Amino acid sequence: MPSLVGTTVAANYQRSVVYYPNASATQANPYVNFGTPALTFLKVTGLTGVGTNAGDANSLFTKALRGVASTAELYYASAPSADVLIVAIVANTQTDGDTKPAGGLIDTGTGYGILEAAINAATGGTSTVAAATFA
Repeated sequence: MPSLVGTTVAANYQRSVVYYPNASATQANPYVNFGTPALTFLKVTGLTGVGTNAGDANSLFTKALRGVASTAELYYASAPSADVLIVAIVANTQTDGDTKPAGGLIDTGTGYGILEAAINAATGGTSTVAAATFA
């Protein structure tokens, strides 16, 4: 078979595919041609001591991860600091609203109240979840 490298026929692997998780095209959208779904990185704060004994089976860290995983598909969790945890979830598995919309559909709210409630129920603490920013 002849090599097609360098031709426009074989250039599809170089193409950038942009995924639009919401109907609005004004949002920054991730490049998702890596074989994984679009991910949302979130910063969980307010859980004092989440980094203490994080490797223990029933630590605050593992409880927080169970809370996240109970409402979203968890792909990544950072090593926690004293009270900060970064997680990556599949973008379309967790609503970004504070309440579940009728019919269970994903809405375009402004907070992560549903995820916060799940983390708080799992840990017994009070967490705040926001989109993570990286400099």
